[in-house]
Amino acid sequence: MGVVTGDVLADIVLGKANPSGKLTTTWSAVKDYKYIDEFGSFNNTRYIEGLYVGYRLFDSFNIKPFYPFGFGLSYTDFEIKKKTLSNKASEIIVEVEIKNTGKYPGKEVVQVYVSPSQNNMDKPYQSLMAFKKTPLIKPNESAELKLSFKLEDIARYDEEKAQYILDNGNYIIRVGNSSEKTEVYGYVSLNEDVITQKLKNVGGKVDFPPLKPKIKINDDLSSAQKIELTKNDFKLVEVDYNYKSKVNEKIKDLSNEELGKLCMSNFSETDVPNPVAFLGEAGETNQSIKGIDKFLILVDGPTGLRIAKKYGVDEKGKYRLAQCVFLREQKDYMSPEEYAKQDSPDNNKDRKGKVYYQSCTAIPIATSLAQTFNEEFLEKIGKNVVGEEMDLFNIQVWLAPGMCIHRNILCGRNFEYFSEDPLITGKMAAAIVRGVQSHKNRACTVKHFACNNQEMNRLNNNSMVSERVLREIYLRAFKIAIEEGKPICLMTSYNLINGLHSSERRDLVIDVLRCEWGFDGLIMSDWYHSGVVPNKVSIHPAQMSSNNIRNGNNLQMFGKKNDYEVLMKAVKNGEVTREQLLEAASRVYNTIELLNQ
Repeated sequence: MGVVTGDVLADIVLGKANPSGKLTTTWSAVKDYKYIDEFGSFNNTRYIEGLYVGYRLFDSFNIKPFYPFGFGLSYTDFEIKKKTLSNKASEIIVEVEIKNTGKYPGKEVVQVYVSPSQNNMDKPYQSLMAFKKTPLIKPNESAELKLSFKLEDIARYDEEKAQYILDNGNYIIRVGNSSEKTEVYGYVSLNEDVITQKLKNVGGKVDFPPLKPKIKINDDLSSAQKIELTKNDFKLVEVDYNYKSKVNEKIKDLSNEELGKLCMSNFSETDVPNPVAFLGEAGETNQSIKGIDKFLILVDGPTGLRIAKKYGVDEKGKYRLAQCVFLREQKDYMSPEEYAKQDSPDNNKDRKGKVYYQSCTAIPIATSLAQTFNEEFLEKIGKNVVGEEMDLFNIQVWLAPGMCIHRNILCGRNFEYFSEDPLITGKMAAAIVRGVQSHKNRACTVKHFACNNQEMNRLNNNSMVSERVLREIYLRAFKIAIEEGKPICLMTSYNLINGLHSSERRDLVIDVLRCEWGFDGLIMSDWYHSGVVPNKVSIHPAQMSSNNIRNGNNLQMFGKKNDYEVLMKAVKNGEVTREQLLEAASRVYNTIELLNQ
């Protein structure tokens, strides 16, 4: 795709094409992020801004950004006219007519926001609830769109009661083409509080009070359409947290040592990650277990498949001629003797095998993809680009899409992620997952679960975030992606969440992913080594493979010999049970079977 970028830009500058993208992140001066003053802290990062991330911050505190969320320029103009506002129980249906009032063909993005009943509660001024892009509309012509959302999706989470609650009062529906440019479309009235979900507390506690702006909503609703709902319009969701592990009968007779290896990636006895089938930013599940001849090839993203551009093949097999980023990052933790054992260009200078070249498509970064506001387009990218190339190289698992929230515009990894908004993030991730997984034997890995929102000390930083904020902002995107995209794999994040690594938080991995959302896929760690602390100044303990397996993770990546030895020691002393090993190994084996049909 990179080779045609110049042509695309020229077409836009010359007016041959009309841009229709919209910002999925607010752009403003750094000083305007004054409530996020612990961004980049080395050990502990307090999410003191709470719910007020991105446009929720700017709208609620009356801060005018350079460019608001949802903003985008065009060579033409559009007028959004109201058609109807209706409901089916708690589903609110918005129908609009969009007319092109300018001189050039173009597309518009209609955005629906809701300002919730305040009732002296801590709630953002408005939240995005639905969006849809029009087809190409010619000058003086119109298109009609129908958008819908469920009102319970804007319920607030009450930490004390462990419930989602819709407070009585008015919920104002706003329609426009950016967070800054909307008009009141109508409102929903509740005459009583409604409990929509009964859950359990997860995620731990914080040591700071939530940020509470003084929000005033002064819209005149006297002539606005009103929809009245009662608690009878909602279904109460209650969750069964009695999680029962599932064991695949085909592996129940494996030894503890074999089960432990099944939970690790391929490694050699010299402690070297050992991919043998494919070279790139890649890993493979273990291939040393007798009777299991199938395995998974997992290749990193996010802008397409990260493959080695060239490699060699001699009588010993494949070897690297291009540096692996994963290996380069680990070089700092190795002695010269250990590094000399690695499959690296530095150590392969004397190998004289045949050289092979390979390439794949570089798709746009996640932020650019999301700014299309076009789910159909992302599904096509997943199906016709990434999925097709996974078929070509026989890669079973793509380690993407990344879908953490743009908490701060300075985060160095934002390009891998879609947006500051969980709805956009979840919808776009689900779309690209559907596309990739429409191919048989192909899987996506949504990541990084959760709160991987800065790069400073990323392996060992502690994200301190309240449960309400965790649920309403940082987990919501994953919930949408899992429910609408049904990804086969999920990757936990490096960071801690309120004092425990996300991969070791059973309340998130089991209670939320498995019990609340029904996720039935493979859960893997981010790529690390047990006990590795990248900087001795870090005050928090490192991840451990034993803790991960005990608390619901299934596959340890890289999964070096060290990780295996840590796990086996924990099994021997009773910290990890055979049942827990069986559960984790079963998930890995199930995925191997599923993706090798």
